[in-house]
Amino acid sequence: MSFAEVKAKRKARDFFSTQAHMRANEANKANDTPYAHALQGTSLYVVHTENYGRGLAVGSDAKPGDVLLRTTPHVSVLHTNQVQDRCYYCFRKRPIPLDAWDAARHCDECGALQRWASAARDAGQASVDPGADVRALAQMLWQRRHHGTHSNWWQQYSAMEARPTEDADAAQLAFQLARFVSMDADPATSLRAFECPDAESLLSMIGAYTANAFMLSDPQLDPIGVSISPVAALCNHSCTPNAVVVFPSSSSSRTMQLVSLKPIRSGEQVWTSYVDLMDTYAHRQHMLQARYMFTCSCPLCTLTTCGAPHWTDPRTSLWCRVPGCRGFVATPRLDADRSDTGACNAAEALAEMAQHDAAAIPYTKLLSMVAWLSELVPPANTLLWRLLYTMHLLAIERAQTDASSWGDAAQLTMLLCAGAQTCANKSDPESAVYPRGHPVRAMLLTTLGKLLVQVTSVAEVRRTPLFSGAPALPADVAQTACASRGDYWFRAW
Repeated sequence: MSFAEVKAKRKARDFFSTQAHMRANEANKANDTPYAHALQGTSLYVVHTENYGRGLAVGSDAKPGDVLLRTTPHVSVLHTNQVQDRCYYCFRKRPIPLDAWDAARHCDECGALQRWASAARDAGQASVDPGADVRALAQMLWQRRHHGTHSNWWQQYSAMEARPTEDADAAQLAFQLARFVSMDADPATSLRAFECPDAESLLSMIGAYTANAFMLSDPQLDPIGVSISPVAALCNHSCTPNAVVVFPSSSSSRTMQLVSLKPIRSGEQVWTSYVDLMDTYAHRQHMLQARYMFTCSCPLCTLTTCGAPHWTDPRTSLWCRVPGCRGFVATPRLDADRSDTGACNAAEALAEMAQHDAAAIPYTKLLSMVAWLSELVPPANTLLWRLLYTMHLLAIERAQTDASSWGDAAQLTMLLCAGAQTCANKSDPESAVYPRGHPVRAMLLTTLGKLLVQVTSVAEVRRTPLFSGAPALPADVAQTACASRGDYWFRAW
């Protein structure tokens, strides 16, 4: 292809992209939504559907990895256990020894004073941290007074879907917030100063927060706080998402991005997952019903309830016990016919393990449990995967003083990578537990690469396989995602 042809192709692509942005902007203006300004310059526009209510759709085709939206959340705050050693503004780790939790902290790199410093002066200060939820809501009150109730900023928040607030948790949160913003003053007077005339308006604000708050995470995907973005909250839920919300580590300020995981055709909705994709069907439905008040009917949940020939959800499966078979079988109920002793023992062990904190079990005992369970249960089984995740963190921590544990950490992380890439349908790579391009897969592969480098540099590392015949990663780990354990076999150790 000549240079002129490449230039013409690029010009045509830019033209169609600009046209898509213009159509999206026109659609948002026609809908007269408060999100029109926030979505300006993107191909996203607000849609209204009968089954799912409002949502976001793309006005032009999107490829995997495309950034569909960059936005600054209305509010982001750190969890209490993160306050002491992270910058209040950029959230990078900057250990700063301070005595009071409510002192303004910022790192030298971003050099920005926190809005929270002003919010604390206006919204009150406390000698005891009331928690991230109360601090986030207090910031919302301060910001609303700053922007005004008729501003586009507040209209975006007030337009969010709110869950019912007739429960004890909402009432307790409202009580704590009223005390926090008032301190020694009268709570009713203080709330009126923040333009909350009555309890109903306060509970409505809490209901919108509870139903739309995002988990703020660091580059390792560890939860470090909560964040509110009314624009990103427009995305509807699916357990088979085509996009994901991330907090880029390269940003010097608190921003979030909406990134596509799969190809999205023009006019299609953008779907994100409100729950962890590794959770079982029962747990996903419980979480969605408890927090968001709906039952998911996405393709994965429909397939789980209606069933399909030769299909088993790897999150609740065991290895098939038929000699030579390389597939999954459903976990038997504990009250079922115990024709397969090995499978029943695995089901009992998994059920018992779910009742205990893995971190409280001795490390060597956990290793033996994983070695035994990995012979019966694929790494995509939710309970085993959670155990593996805890184990690989413990192994990394243990390796700081015992270099031989680096090998344990690497092999455990291999199993985690295999579980994350497991496909319910071997012929469909898109049916992986975590789809290709998902941050969890990226984080695990990055961790594995670092561990393998560490293993090669340590002489006393464990070189023998930790788990006899345990499935791990194939050589082309970055490209392969398959369901059969035979394809997982990895004997590089």
